[in-house]
Amino acid sequence: MNIICKIAITIFCLHSGLSMALDKVYLDLLSSIPTEDRARLEFLFYRIFNNDHGAYTLFCDKPVSLSGHFKISPWENIIELGLRGSDDEVFGKEWKTWEKYRNLFKIKGYILVKENSKLTGITNIIFINKNEFIKYVKNNSSLFERILGHPFNPEEVLKNIEDGKITFVDSIENNEVLWGVLLGYGKHNSILYSRWHGPFREKPLEYEGIGDYFYTPLIMSSTHFVGNSRHPESIELQNKYRRQRGFISSIYAQGNLFEITLSKLVSSPE
Repeated sequence: MNIICKIAITIFCLHSGLSMALDKVYLDLLSSIPTEDRARLEFLFYRIFNNDHGAYTLFCDKPVSLSGHFKISPWENIIELGLRGSDDEVFGKEWKTWEKYRNLFKIKGYILVKENSKLTGITNIIFINKNEFIKYVKNNSSLFERILGHPFNPEEVLKNIEDGKITFVDSIENNEVLWGVLLGYGKHNSILYSRWHGPFREKPLEYEGIGDYFYTPLIMSSTHFVGNSRHPESIELQNKYRRQRGFISSIYAQGNLFEITLSKLVSSPE
């Protein structure tokens, strides 16, 4: 790793209070977890924070990340959408293992919650960066109020999600534009998506995949979404996520992804 990456990591750690290693208290807790359970936790975190881009929410300014899980029927090789809300077997064991130990780790500036999707048979894992969620909502307050028809208080909503009084998806009324904005895909692209998936199925001509789809030797997966790649907002987002991808990869290159992620989750919010 070059010296610039190392300096960037050091500055980040000093600024955010993140140590690249867990405190001894948490290391002792991890050492007491059986090997099989530890392996399940590591795989769960890899899926959420790498494959499904939760690290962009953990370390950067992506307000929300979504990890969706469904069951695949091996004998038909099709996605089953009529499973009455059941999880796939592997993910179900991973999440139950996390629920077994999660109270040992005091997550401070984030929310990690499991919810049933509005689509039958699909489970969503919602990961929220509280500070960035509040910023995004306040920067787009008129959009939220126009779509929902009432004021949207982000602090109150987050408290209700944590207390189990409301789900994330219900708080935004499962609106596709608000989903896109909070997932960090941009207002313009979110509106394009809603047009395509709306009642008239109007697919915009400029609608296409956005993200680095080709292999690069970085640890962190690239974000992927759809929209107008030539729009100024999309260009800015692509450049931002490329920078963040390199930054996150340099952090995870310092050690174990599971331990580094836990270290950030339990650290004091900036």
